[in-house]
Amino acid sequence: PFLRERVLPWMSATGPRVIVFDTSGYSEWSAIERSVREPNVSILCQTAPAPGITLRHSTLRVSASEVILRHLRVRRSNRDGRSNDALRIIRQRDGEPLRHVIADHCSLSWGTDENLSFGGRPTSPVSDVTVQHCLLAEGLNHYQVLIGHDTARISLLRNLFAHTDNRIPENTYGRGEVYEFNNNIVFDYNRATTIATVATVDVIGNVYKAGPRPPDRTHNVTFNVNRVENPDASLDDGEVYGADNLQVGADVAEMYDSNFTTHARDRRAHEGSLYDPIPASELEVALLEDVGASRARDAVDER
Repeated sequence: PFLRERVLPWMSATGPRVIVFDTSGYSEWSAIERSVREPNVSILCQTAPAPGITLRHSTLRVSASEVILRHLRVRRSNRDGRSNDALRIIRQRDGEPLRHVIADHCSLSWGTDENLSFGGRPTSPVSDVTVQHCLLAEGLNHYQVLIGHDTARISLLRNLFAHTDNRIPENTYGRGEVYEFNNNIVFDYNRATTIATVATVDVIGNVYKAGPRPPDRTHNVTFNVNRVENPDASLDDGEVYGADNLQVGADVAEMYDSNFTTHARDRRAHEGSLYDPIPASELEVALLEDVGASRARDAVDER
């Protein structure tokens, strides 16, 4: 079914609300981007019968606090020729801070910039966001995740990142970002996790698994200074920690570059985290049947 009239009302509704679905199908929007602008909403797509709810050819932007997305698919595509993400959790204008957002068991594909991005403003930071049990795949611009400036306490936990070259994730700016990248599987990539100081970052219990082509970089996790965005920064200003990360299928790759090895702490950097990682050796069995909009997988997610 075509769900335009059914789906659009929850984009503009106000007040605390829980959105459930009594039918399945897809929505295509003429707009390049649609936004969840009002806070206090749970959008529970697992309530739809198979094959679930899919948003096609547009970007979904979350620009409000207290938002939960579950079992939603966003397939951006390049049909309109524009560069944009599948899902953006971003504050573009000054105002209240944006915080307390969860994306759980979502499938994000075919982004024409990143599949997922975060970004705030100095007066309106983005914080306390968790993306978990999600499937992010086939970024059309080769990028997975950008953690932008004025962000803090971003958690990327138990996700599968597949068939996309790099930014898995990347914090480009190095302006004090705080995030954790724990218990994720990165499959078929050429440059994975890039950390720019000044940042506070944990990289724990991940599996970096080569696909048909080996990675073209010799390190999965790099730590550096972005001389363009933050030319006065120093590696000594960053707080990074890595442990129990596995490389599978690419003998030429090393896990950490020398900057990371030299500057890494001997304990977790994101000391406020509530997540206790499982061993990386158990990750594939634990994740692969459960990631993405798994209550009603479609053919793309199965592939």
